[in-house]
Amino acid sequence: MKLADYIAQFLHAHDINHVFVVSGGAIIHSIDAVARHPGMQYICVQHEQAGGAAADAYSRISGKVGTAMVTSGPGATNLTTSICNAYFDSIPCLFICGQVTTPRLRPSDQLRQKGFQETDVVTLFSSITKYSVRIMDPYDIKYELQKALYIATHDRPGPVMLDIPDDLQRVDIDISQLREFAAPAKDHYGECNDQANQLMSWIKQAKRPVMILGAGIRIANAIDPVLNFARKHGIPILLTWGGKDIMAHEDPLNMGGLGVVGPRWGNFAAQNADLIIGAGTRLSQ
Repeated sequence: MKLADYIAQFLHAHDINHVFVVSGGAIIHSIDAVARHPGMQYICVQHEQAGGAAADAYSRISGKVGTAMVTSGPGATNLTTSICNAYFDSIPCLFICGQVTTPRLRPSDQLRQKGFQETDVVTLFSSITKYSVRIMDPYDIKYELQKALYIATHDRPGPVMLDIPDDLQRVDIDISQLREFAAPAKDHYGECNDQANQLMSWIKQAKRPVMILGAGIRIANAIDPVLNFARKHGIPILLTWGGKDIMAHEDPLNMGGLGVVGPRWGNFAAQNADLIIGAGTRLSQ
């Protein structure tokens, strides 16, 4: 099977049926593979930044891994702003970037560029992705796709990037010989009874408690348990910018937002609280 066709088959098998694309010479084989797959749909955008933003929004709305494919060099670097957005907001996205053919890769960092539109996007994106790697062995494609999706969706989610040279996308592979990724064993978190008891003690003593809820509780699929907890104990709720749609505006416990983007009453509630419980927020405001 052609490696690009395997990518499309893998994505479809992992419930990724839509890919946002901007075509270019170094990624055209992978886009063509998506276009020919009967269960896949490609969406052409007018700019790579828009494609990255679309993948981000798709993930937020669908709960799936938003995926975009772009070509090498400026095609990949145009993703930077959208990758930053997904990284800071913990949105699982898969970005597949085409790269110049392996013979045209620069032999050392003493040479700035050898192949046309060659750019070291692995280094460029390493600080704004959870995982960034260039595939140099075609038989690593399954391993790297599996690893990338695992990293994107486990622990604190976020974007990942695979850099795939053009000649590797075109090579024929024996899929029975592909290397596989073995997910690490799950961590078993210790009992937190002591912390829970301490929290309940603070709640019972508090006269003006508030909860600050952020987008992290959606990422953890914990919206209902957290809201039920707040309602059970009658604790007013403040919402961060990323969590404004966690609960209805007219909910009697909804005190609105806080910080520089929040209303005065939300900030007054926080300033006068004698207990603040934060969940799913980094308290950046």
